[in-house]
Amino acid sequence: MGEKIRNLSVFTVNGKEVAIELNDGYSKGYSKYDIHIQNENIQYSLTDKDFMKLVSAMATSNRVFESMKGDTKCQIQQ
Repeated sequence: MGEKIRNLSVFTVNGKEVAIELNDGYSKGYSKYDIHIQNENIQYSLTDKDFMKLVSAMATSNRVFESMKGDTKCQIQQ
């Protein structure tokens, strides 16, 4: 795995600290960066492109969820 560059974020889930780390890519020809989402028990490794897909899907899901709840700040455009 590539060398750690820096933490992007640290947060707590169920009392466990979770870190999102930016790392050099394992293979520069494949991905410039790798992103690790990890805690003391697990590490989930993504390429920078896959991480952006995950974040985009989560943001879209949040907008849909807020719209379903009736939040007037978030409206789904069709």
